[in-house]
Amino acid sequence: MRKYTWAAAFSAALLCFTLATLLDAFVWEREFATPAPSLPFSSPTLSSAPPPASPSSAPPSAVPPQSPEVSDEPDPPKSPEPILTDMSYIDGDIAIVIERVEQYGAVYYVADVVLSDPSLLMTAFAKGKYGRNITQRTSVMAGENNAIFAVNGDYYGFRNSGLIIRNGVFYRDVPRRSPDNTSAVIDANGDMFVVTEGQVSGQGLSANGAWQSFSFGPALIDGGVKTAYAAAGTRSKHPRTAFGQAGPLHYVFVVVDGRTSESSGMSFSVLADVLAERGCHVAYNLDGGGSSCMWFNGKVVNTPSDGTKIGERAISDIIYIPASLAGDAQ
Repeated sequence: MRKYTWAAAFSAALLCFTLATLLDAFVWEREFATPAPSLPFSSPTLSSAPPPASPSSAPPSAVPPQSPEVSDEPDPPKSPEPILTDMSYIDGDIAIVIERVEQYGAVYYVADVVLSDPSLLMTAFAKGKYGRNITQRTSVMAGENNAIFAVNGDYYGFRNSGLIIRNGVFYRDVPRRSPDNTSAVIDANGDMFVVTEGQVSGQGLSANGAWQSFSFGPALIDGGVKTAYAAAGTRSKHPRTAFGQAGPLHYVFVVVDGRTSESSGMSFSVLADVLAERGCHVAYNLDGGGSSCMWFNGKVVNTPSDGTKIGERAISDIIYIPASLAGDAQ
């Protein structure tokens, strides 16, 4: 009898341990401490601090009061008010044009984005926290961060590996296994390139001014050529999210609907072709499936679907463009 009692107790303990492990991995929220970056990163903006005053040999009391000079120069031009339509946004620093396309048996959305400064390509964590199983919908994160445009990110919180740098802050560098071990990096100039995890130092990239990095994949285009993985990879069609760079501070975001009667989705190979057709010399696949979501000015643009229901999935992070500082575009 005692033998069976111990066996039952052991089985119950094992079951509880397994259940707790699964809950910790997939359900319970856990916020991680933010590692200190190797070197502080500041976005490439000009300082507005006035220059130090030149020293004067005369004491302040000896300087006669000066009447203010009247300048004949006109006031500097004010920043233009944002121009907003249902599928576009233009201000002095940002130009976004979104297009809906029906092609290759799929419905997809292309956002052509041109920025004046790399610091305008922003990212955000769900609930403003870096951790595991901390999620929000793309639309919620976009609204909380005063975005005008957003897409889902790489769902970094679903795993403990990958190279993660966000808004200039280094968070994680745990290499994944080949072949899914490439990351996309945006440097301090806003230039995008692909690295192989484990062959570069995340802290070194951060110290050299890397602004963002994303760890999902695969890389779709590198050096102007479709990657071998994209060309020979899975031909299955699913909802997709990807982005690439077509020129200096010129980015192309593509979100593909799938798993619906209107759109079957897209393979990696065709997705790479779409980005190449838009001029991208480098492009990278982000989280897809039910996570794929494009948001613009308060509305979800595409039709997110996980195959069982229509609607947004709660995810870990987004890539977004902030609204004009002149005021909310909405």
